[in-house]
Amino acid sequence: IEKYKEEFDKKTEELDKLAAGQKLPGFIDNPPMTLDDQIKFETIKLNNNVPLVASSFENMNSATIGIAFRLDIVPESLLIYLPLIPDILASIGVIEDGKIIPYEEMRKRLQNEVLRLDSDFDFGYQTGRIELTLSGAGSNLEELKNAIHWMRLSLYSPYLSIDNNPRITDIID
Repeated sequence: IEKYKEEFDKKTEELDKLAAGQKLPGFIDNPPMTLDDQIKFETIKLNNNVPLVASSFENMNSATIGIAFRLDIVPESLLIYLPLIPDILASIGVIEDGKIIPYEEMRKRLQNEVLRLDSDFDFGYQTGRIELTLSGAGSNLEELKNAIHWMRLSLYSPYLSIDNNPRITDIID
């Protein structure tokens, strides 16, 4: 241990000498004053006064669509169940046109049909809001349409059945 400490201290001294000869760059003259000044976005109100934010970026090679659910309305007595929701939405399987699509088949299809399907929690530091999000992405229009289809299935037709108890138990575990 003493030998190791000697070598460690020697290397630390060398690094300190190297660092002492380096001048740190100064802070930039015009820092951004918002989260992203260059972002191009539009806010639209959908039916029932639901806000939609559409953002675009130059040189986009994929598109993402998402939906966020505010969680501040969830009663405290039900908060214990919230950690399960993202996995139930994206990893439990679905029922498509009356046909059961178990999770393993869903996972394989997602790999072939979409760029991404995710569900998670998001915290808005400026708003203080915590939200449950479901998002999908595609590298082309067909994949984006597929992602929307999978999002709809995940929200409205999850495979919540006693027959799917092993997968549900895995998620709970």
